Parts: sequence; structure tokens; C-alpha cells
Amino acid sequence: MKDLRNDLGISENIGVILMVSVVVLGAAIVSVTITSEPAPEEIPNADIIIGCEDATGGTFNVTLFHNGGDTLIPDDLEVRAYDSDNQPIEITLYEGESMDPFAVSDILTFSTDTKPTRIIVIYTGGASPAALKSLDIGSTAEGNQAAWDSIFVDTTVSPTATPTGGGEPTQTVTPGIQDFIDGNVFIYGKKLKFDGAKIVGPGAAVIITDSGLAWNDPDDLNDNAQIQVTEIYINGDVDLSSGSNGLGSPTQPHAIHINGNLISTGGNQNLYGDVYVNGDCRLGGTHIHNDMYIDGDLTLAWAPVFDTDARIFHTGNYIEEHQNMGNVASKCIRQTGVPGAKTLDLEIPPFKSQEWYQAHNYRFGYNTLTSGLKVFADSYTHETGSSVAHDVIIIARSGDISITGWNADVTGVLIAPQGRVTFNGASFKGVVLTRDGFFVTSGSTTVTHKAFESFFVGPDDYPL
Repeated sequence: MKDLRNDLGISENIGVILMVSVVVLGAAIVSVTITSEPAPEEIPNADIIIGCEDATGGTFNVTLFHNGGDTLIPDDLEVRAYDSDNQPIEITLYEGESMDPFAVSDILTFSTDTKPTRIIVIYTGGASPAALKSLDIGSTAEGNQAAWDSIFVDTTVSPTATPTGGGEPTQTVTPGIQDFIDGNVFIYGKKLKFDGAKIVGPGAAVIITDSGLAWNDPDDLNDNAQIQVTEIYINGDVDLSSGSNGLGSPTQPHAIHINGNLISTGGNQNLYGDVYVNGDCRLGGTHIHNDMYIDGDLTLAWAPVFDTDARIFHTGNYIEEHQNMGNVASKCIRQTGVPGAKTLDLEIPPFKSQEWYQAHNYRFGYNTLTSGLKVFADSYTHETGSSVAHDVIIIARSGDISITGWNADVTGVLIAPQGRVTFNGASFKGVVLTRDGFFVTSGSTTVTHKAFESFFVGPDDYPL
């Protein structure tokens, strides 16, 4: 009779072998499937600020401001806009707009015939679209507000404050350079003299620490100068009694803080963003795009122009100097108290050691202004030139920085903690930090913000 025990032993061994084979084969299939999948696609890391404003002829401008991160290609970006019913509306890039790479501090402008209530920026350069940034209209500048609030001191005043008002800061803030960076501080100093055409800085801040601003003062603005930045802080009176000056960013408005009186009675003047005045205010013909808060008297030389939802809130007397103001009075509302302008007490951070600057290839004396130049000296002066000078870092240890007669573009960081910066040239793009102020003496110059950190490899490379 056949021995069944041997056959059973063989069957068990074959079964084990078959089971192991199936497991190994399954693992191999799973491994091939996993490793054959494409690697996850990297989405660009770019901080884009979206702005929207009324334009002429019933159109609306939508702007994209590159605030930091990866450089993008405009063809890889799709802007989608929606109306109040959440229906898509047509939006197009302006003809003639540059198609160069979209890098830090660059701006792209789009146009639409319908007022958008929601805007989305889509990256289309990968295998599948990815959303980079969106904006619900009415929440502009929200990305920088937390940073600004952490730096600047709220000096809300009582309804009985005098016109020079403003109160005193409740605390002293002594920041490092990162606080300037977080607040996107663009121009900082006691004084601003600007004979040029425009100061452009969507998302950035201009801070005048110890003087006012006046069109008719030889050390202040020319008749048509535009300070188009998101945040403006002026510790003093503002007198725009003539000219067509403008304050605030038309594409990314947020706030104008005036620790003093305000006069705005010139022709075709614009105030973009909420305006806070610790003093009296006199207006005439000014285009008011957002709300104003006046802790003092409000005088109308003639009727201002109001955007639909704009209002003026004031604590003092209301005076109309002429009749036939229309329904302007209904938009000027007296209150027992209003939010006050903010002021601050900042200091430019101290220098690093001389050995540090030497190790990082800074020059210690006069050098011709050329691209890539880095200087750490008592002062710096360059009087003539016609070649572009990009990515310069100039620090005047105890004196001034003066770049005059320069018939070309300059980009970089200019720091004078014990002096002033004077510039007379075609254009400047970058950051200016001073004690005594920024003086632009050429008539057609444009000054544009470019983020401080974009000029350095990283925080260890910052010169302060």
C-alpha cells in the first residue's frame, strides 16, 4: 500500500513555496507601481500681493505685485476674476505689458470691464493647475497688517487733543533689521525731499520720523509728486495746498498716518487708503478713496470727491467755506472720538564688526559705483556716471551717502544711520534707511521699492 505520509509532506512543501512566490510577486508589483509614479510636482513659492482699483472709462485694473520668493514666467500665470454673483468675468493683461520673468518687486497689470469681487492667481506651468493667491475685494493689505501692528505704536488721542495732537507712544520699540523687513520698510528717516515723479511701493511703508511734508517747502515735494506706497507715516504737518500730489498706493492702499494737521486743497489730488490725522484738516477738491479719521476740526474749502463708501469722521467743528456743497455734509460725520494716527520710535540696528564686513568683501574707502559694489565707510560720494549699477550695498558709518549726476538706474540698499542719503539719477530701486532723511533732487526720478532681503543670500548675510 502506498505511503500517504510522504505525499502529504511533499504537498505541504509545495504549498509553502507557492504562497511565498505569490507574496514576493505581489510585493514586486506594488514596488514597480510606486516607483513608476512621477515625483510630486514642486509648486513655486512666491508671495504675490493682489490689488484692484477703479480706472478711467468704467474699467478696473488688477495688479499683481511680486513681494518675494521664486521668479515666475507670466505665461505660467492665469488670473481668474469673479463678479458679485460669483460668475467668471473676462480679464486680460494690458497690451505692451512686459513678458520678462516676473521677479521680486515687479508688477503685472490686468484689465477688466466688470468690478471683481474675487480674484485668484493660478500657476499653470506644471502638469496640473495650482492656486498661488486669492483675494476677496475689501481685504487688501491683510498680509502685512500683523507685521505693521507689531512694529508701530498706536497713539489714539482723546477728543480734546490740540491740533498738533498725536499723544506720545505708550512704549518704545527697538527692533532688529528683521522688524524693518517684516514691515516692508522702504524709506525711513527724519525727512523726505522728493523732486522726482513717483515713489512706488505696493505693500511697502514710507516713514518720516521728525518732520512734515509740504509742496511749497524746498525740502519737500514738487507740485506733482506721487508717493504711491501702502503705508505712510508722517510725524508732522502735511501741507498740499497746491499741485496734483497723491498719497497712498492706488493698487494696494491701506493707511496714511499724519501726526499733525493736514491741508489738501490742490488740483486733482488723491488720498488712497484710510487716513488718520491727529489734528485739523482742510480739504478742497481732493479725491477721497477710503475713510478719513480727523481728531480735530474739518474745514471744506470746496467739495471733496468721495468714492461711494468713503466717509470722513471728525471730532471737532465742521466748516463749509462756500455754499452749494451738495450732499457732502452727509458724508462728514462728527463723533466723540476717532482712531488716532500711529507713530513709532525705531532705531536702525547697530553695525557688525569690521572683521565681518572684511570677510564679506566690503570695501572700506571710495570706489566707483558699479554693479555688485559693497561699501562700509565713514561716508560715500559719487558725482557722475552713466552706467547702470545694480545690487549695490552702501553703508555710511558716520556720515552721508551722495550719488549725484547719475544718468542711469541704481538698485540696492543705502544705509546712513548717522546721516542722510542724497540721490540725483534716472531711477532708484531698493531700500533707503537713514537718520536724517532721503533727498531726491532730480526732477523726473522714479523710486521703487525692492525688498531688502532680495539683495542678500540669507539672514546671515544681512549687514546689520
